[in-house]
Amino acid sequence: MIFITIFLLLFLSVLIRVDKYKVEYVYLSFAIFLIFISSFRFESGLDYFNYKEIFNNFKDINISGEVLFWSLMKISKNIFDSYYFFVFITSFITVTIQCFFLYKLARHKIFSLFIFFATMYVSYDLGLQRNALALSLCIISLFYLLKGKKLAAIIFVALATLCHTTAILFIIPILFISLNRKKISNYYLILLLSSFFIGLILLNFKANLYLDELKPFVSDYILWKISFYTDSSNSYQVSGVNIYVIKLLVLSLVFFFFFRNDNNNFYARCYIIFSSIGLLLMFNVQMYTRLSSYSIIFEILLVPLVVDKVEARSKILIFIVLFITYGTSLIRMVDIFKLNEFRFF
Repeated sequence: MIFITIFLLLFLSVLIRVDKYKVEYVYLSFAIFLIFISSFRFESGLDYFNYKEIFNNFKDINISGEVLFWSLMKISKNIFDSYYFFVFITSFITVTIQCFFLYKLARHKIFSLFIFFATMYVSYDLGLQRNALALSLCIISLFYLLKGKKLAAIIFVALATLCHTTAILFIIPILFISLNRKKISNYYLILLLSSFFIGLILLNFKANLYLDELKPFVSDYILWKISFYTDSSNSYQVSGVNIYVIKLLVLSLVFFFFFRNDNNNFYARCYIIFSSIGLLLMFNVQMYTRLSSYSIIFEILLVPLVVDKVEARSKILIFIVLFITYGTSLIRMVDIFKLNEFRFF
């Protein structure tokens, strides 16, 4: 119930268009509440108990990859020996970074916070701790990239990669920032649709069964991750296209056609690239949700800009679609991530 209430309050704040001088206070109020919820959660979230087991048995676990996250866990274990404190400090840092830098990046602050809550916050901040921390560092990277500070952007991508290997993909925006095109090339559309149809073929041929062929070419740590993701009991493979895949495809098409002739189309190009990666890997839920998770950063920033471009008479329909889409996604994530009985410590 708490998540539905926040969703409705944020959506209402978007509709009533808070006076620009009060936006800062409304945004800050919601942000503080979201930081509080994530920091003080108790036995709630998809990975809560997995990380708790790792934390309690840390001395017996040999970790060779993603050393920044595991170092934070080790320091917390050695100094405080409290998993609850570890959840508190990592969640506090993660969500604070996200809320602060999204405020800096977003043109429509409250609207972007609404998208953030319904996507990244519920899906990653309340359970997937490594992913969430990596996403927060990638948001900082994007901030510095847009400021023209590429070295700082690269450093934060490197730090994010040390929290979650998939963050190395965020090097893509750094490579693309120099491509100041007045039009998004049709090659992006070809890439998107090709990835979708190839993904369908791989899904149909059960590509999970063939990932073991990568063993000679990857490190032991990545090999362990591949084994985990291809284990049918862990990877939650699907037998068909699900709503998340459809959302990646539809939003990519929307962003392509809305921003193809826009001089400021950097976000749209990045979203299409990350979505194409996700669509290509749709045969494995664990893989495509993690590898395409960085598209959410651009979704948070782009959706309000799309609404800006829509004629006034069509905005009501757009808001209805957004309410249904993100509301359905929120309810689904609350169920999947076991947040129905959310508790605080």
